[in-house]
Amino acid sequence: MAEPPRRRPRTCAACREPAVGAVLLRVVRSPEGAVFLDERGKLPGRGAYLCPKKECVEKARKSGALSRVLKTKVPDCFYDQLAARVEAGGLPSPSTLLGAERELRSVLSLARRAGLVRIGSDGVQSKGVRRKNAKNGPMLILTASDSSESVRGIAEKMDAGGNERACLPLSVVELSATLGAEGVQVIALPLRGGLSERIRTLVSILSEGRAAFEQT
Repeated sequence: MAEPPRRRPRTCAACREPAVGAVLLRVVRSPEGAVFLDERGKLPGRGAYLCPKKECVEKARKSGALSRVLKTKVPDCFYDQLAARVEAGGLPSPSTLLGAERELRSVLSLARRAGLVRIGSDGVQSKGVRRKNAKNGPMLILTASDSSESVRGIAEKMDAGGNERACLPLSVVELSATLGAEGVQVIALPLRGGLSERIRTLVSILSEGRAAFEQT
């Protein structure tokens, strides 16, 4: 019986040292062209790895290593986010949470500009969301943190047929400003795709991070 091919170890883009994948930070360029820190290591797209060390983050910043591997420009503020995450260790720092919230707003705005977002109760209850075999497939349904009981009830009813639901760490005012609309309490977008996966990851980071700080 032939032996399975050996997988090459992941290598840090900055120091070029190999390490176990779970130890390295994964940075990914999504199919839409955005650059994210892939917390779960599951986002689709072109990936690069860094040691969770501040010196490697700074070396990657100065050398442009991530930009070369990902074949896109990596903004300087993203390196600040990586450095803050490395310094905080297991518990995200307040600056990391702030960066995650800003990134969440940016991703939602990007999805809106790409025409992927259905806004409001009417949009969420449209046939394209209700039907199991809808053209866009299952949807990710997101409610504002202070949405009304009736809107939350609508979202709960739509949590079927493969759809998923989550509560955003953004108020109605914040979500509305992010999307450039008024009174936005609920939205929906295709569940499959790098943007939705990143939104779910960021929501998880913010929810877990804020809960951890409340307990300390």
